[in-house]
Formats: sequence, structure tokens, C-alpha cells
Amino acid sequence: MTGAQIFTKLLNLDLNYHDFDWLENQGLSEFELLISVILTQNTNWKNVLKALDNLKKENIASLEQINTLSNLELATLIKPSGFYN
Repeated sequence: MTGAQIFTKLLNLDLNYHDFDWLENQGLSEFELLISVILTQNTNWKNVLKALDNLKKENIASLEQINTLSNLELATLIKPSGFYN
């Protein structure tokens, strides 16, 4: 199973996004929640928000849009989270 297929399956899960008390209702979209849960495994929340901000600045708001990025482009955008190798 590819990474994109895993992301798609995760997005299709019927999760209760309100159970993430640690997010303190920061108004994140479901896409941002999914990406932040993955990115926070390697860094602190402050750096995850920097990576999410980079994605927002490039209007990346879906897995389909992430899939259009080259590895270098994606690595550059999420570098603050520590996932760039």
C-alpha cells in the first residue's frame, strides 16, 4: 500500500475530530488535522504549525495537491517539522 493510499484510507475514517483536546480548538481543517498528527510525531507542535503554514501559503489543502508536489518541494514545505530527508 502506498503512502497516498494510506492517507486516503485515514481521511475516509469516521473519526471524531473533537476528541483532540490538546489542539485547543485551533480551527484546523480535517486535512490539517491529519497532516499535523503525522508531522507532530517528529517535532513539537510549534514546528508543526510552521509546516502547516508553509502548506497553506502554497495553497496545499488536500492529499491530491500534496501528490502533485515533487519530493523536494514537499520536503522544503514541511522542513520545520523535521521530515525532510
